[in-house]
Amino acid sequence: MKKIIISLFLVLPFLVKAQSNEGSKNADTVYKRIFYFGHIYQNQSFNNLNSRFASLGTTYEKLPQSIFGFNTGVISMKNNFLSKMNFSFGTAFKRNEEKRNTELFAFQSSIEFGYNFSKNRNIQFYPLIGIGVSTFNVRLYKDLSSINFNDVLQSPTVQASTSPVKLANTFANYKVGFEVNFRNKNAFSWLALLAGYSGSFKQSSWKVNKTQEVANAPSDGLSQFFVGLNFLMQRNRTRN
Repeated sequence: MKKIIISLFLVLPFLVKAQSNEGSKNADTVYKRIFYFGHIYQNQSFNNLNSRFASLGTTYEKLPQSIFGFNTGVISMKNNFLSKMNFSFGTAFKRNEEKRNTELFAFQSSIEFGYNFSKNRNIQFYPLIGIGVSTFNVRLYKDLSSINFNDVLQSPTVQASTSPVKLANTFANYKVGFEVNFRNKNAFSWLALLAGYSGSFKQSSWKVNKTQEVANAPSDGLSQFFVGLNFLMQRNRTRN
């Protein structure tokens, strides 16, 4: 997969050159800047961290696999060529019968490139490739149902034992996918469907308190599928 991504990036300059030549043949070149926002669904599994939880018995609940979140960013277009700066963030919560809770927070940013292969004026189809950074923060809550409320108020030791364990991991990742845009009757608004896959270039060790490295920490890689729905608002500029 990594070799495919590198090959696609090598092809990009030729697409840009072809687009530039096409634009030079036309009297007008259309530039578009599109702002968008929407919802995104992401699915990933951190197997090594979950295996460590399982080895500890019933102390902590496994991480949720699904995240529902928000997507926003800006798209720049020159005729059929597209560049995109994307930001997404979301959270997931998991609880079991033993009252153990796990929270997962995700923030991702990426730069993506694509080319519209559709000839239909009201429908655009963009295969996309890109690179980005993904950060995941985890909070682990133990079962506290056996602890007396008064002890929490009066004992610093008991108070400390109720604090969640905080973990974090950050990945440099690639993205492949596609986006289909549908023009509304209003020429300045679009509806976009997107789907794809994100994978890390290498595995990364989990850290405590966001940045602190500890011995014997499990390592995971990012392997994530995503789908989303965006609303786009565009502004056109025509250059002679």
